[in-house]
Amino acid sequence: MNEIPKELLALKSDKYSPNLRKWLRKELDRLGEHVELVVVSREGRRRIGYFHEDDFVGADLPRVLNSGVRALKFCFVEAKLHGYQADPEFWEKYRELGKCHLDPAHSWYNERWIQTGAKSRQCRWCGRRHRLYSVVEKSEVWREVKTTTNGHK
Repeated sequence: MNEIPKELLALKSDKYSPNLRKWLRKELDRLGEHVELVVVSREGRRRIGYFHEDDFVGADLPRVLNSGVRALKFCFVEAKLHGYQADPEFWEKYRELGKCHLDPAHSWYNERWIQTGAKSRQCRWCGRRHRLYSVVEKSEVWREVKTTTNGHK
């Protein structure tokens, strides 16, 4: 099911996006009980909004997370024909993982981390652990060689 669980609008911990909550509230106030979907485009972009016949009216989810109610909505013409598909598990996963569902690589939010050791940390929202490793990379590089006038080194 892709309908917004009403209890998500009341969740206010750091685990959940305040911008997404504000955007959803504004849209639900404006549209009434209109179903808000999270869809994934063929290219893997997540958008939030609703289908109107074959079109999708909504906003890029990353823009909603960054700009909240200021995120612009667009009509993505013939979205169904271009491979847009609803993500039926989105709201359930978002309730469980919060912003970690939106950023599974754990690269967006630095405030999520609890330092658990000199080289280890844990996500305060989903519990994932990271360890700091030193990585030394070897690479080959072409460099100019100074030559004498006869062409030899």
